[in-house]
Parts: sequence; C-alpha cells; structure tokens
Amino acid sequence: LAFVLHKVRRIHLKQYESDALAEYRINNLFAQLEALTAIQQDLALPVGLPATRGWAASPDFLRHIIREALSSKPTTIVECSSGASTIVLARAVQKNGVGHVYSLEHDPVYSNKTRQELHRQGLDAFATVIDAPLRLHQLVDGDWHWYETKDLPRSIDLLVIDGPPSSIQALARYPAIPLLDEKIQPNGCVMLDDADRADERAALDRWARNFAWMSSESLHAEKGIAKLKRGENRLQN
Repeated sequence: LAFVLHKVRRIHLKQYESDALAEYRINNLFAQLEALTAIQQDLALPVGLPATRGWAASPDFLRHIIREALSSKPTTIVECSSGASTIVLARAVQKNGVGHVYSLEHDPVYSNKTRQELHRQGLDAFATVIDAPLRLHQLVDGDWHWYETKDLPRSIDLLVIDGPPSSIQALARYPAIPLLDEKIQPNGCVMLDDADRADERAALDRWARNFAWMSSESLHAEKGIAKLKRGENRLQN
C-alpha cells in the first residue's frame, strides 16, 4: 500500500509540473503576441517583422527597446548583434526624426540579411550594419573575443546588448561596458537582453563592482532584461 501511495503521489506531482509548464507556455505565448501587437501599433511598420523566435530577440524585448528609443529620442544608438532589433530601432529613429542606428555584426550572413530587411522596410537611411569580426581584446581583468570597434561613432546615447553569442566564451557580453564606457554619454541607457541567464547575471555583477556610474533595474520579459543608466562617474579600479 505504501508503495502504491508513493507511485500515485509521484504521478500527481508530475501532472502538476506538466500543467504548470503548459500554463507558463500559454501565458508566455499570449505575452509575446501582445508585444507584437504593441510593436505594430507603436511603429506602424509597412511590412511584417522577420521571425522573432529561437535565437532572435523576443517581441517583449523589442517592445522595451522601442519604447526607450521613442521616449528618450537618442541621437546615436549602438547595438551588439543585428536582426529584428535593428529594424525596429531604425523605424523608431525614423519616427523620432533624429538619430541613427549602428549595428555590430560578426557574421556576414546575418549582416546581409539585416541589410536586405532594412531595404525591404525602406529604412536603409536610418541604420548602418557594421561588419565587425570578433577579435581579441585585452582588458584589465582578462582577454575576451568581442566585436571590432574601430568603425563605431564617438558617442553612444542608447546601447543595446544582445550579442555576441554565449557559445563564443564565458561572459561573452561582459566586454561591452569596459570597451564602450568612454562612449556612453551622461544619462545614456544600456539595455541587456537575456538578463536571466547565469552569464549575464555574472556580467551585471562585475559591471556593478567596476563602474560607479551604473544604476540598474530589471524589466519583466521572457528572457529577462536589465536596464542600466549612466551617471557621471567613470571606471573605478
């Protein structure tokens, strides 16, 4: 009898876990559809966006960066990794009537796909996809493979970090702040995607220890978003 009760309990627990997972997936799907609807209302894109599942930025992340761009009207937007985010940011710049998007992309295949999509949307004039191969950067706390930065503008008002891929190395996105710190303007904003992952949480902790200017808040999203704002202080050793 004890054995039978144990098996029944395990079946009930597995059923509960299965039901909870199904509910989460349904709620998340609904949230992403809501975000896509909001994006269309905010931007009125002439044609639909490319796919926003899998490796692509999720609709809820796109909605957050769009609304930041529309509200703060940044003059210079830099993003790490190109794709759907490039399209929506370029459209936000077009609507604002000011600014330009510079997108770092290490993969020529994705660079060309993004350029083609910008052309399809009629947004070529508002964004530049920079072919930026990954190269070794020597920082005070180690060496990282990260994007080539020589073609970036001198200043950054909004930095969107959604690359490079985590498969490159541990803490793959950490170098963004050490390498671009001097370019981020007072009151500048940094938006980090995938902020719920262990590597991104570790990068956030390291940034917080080394950069006194950083204030951080978490935004609700499928993969987690960290929004950072810059004050006046520079790197603290």
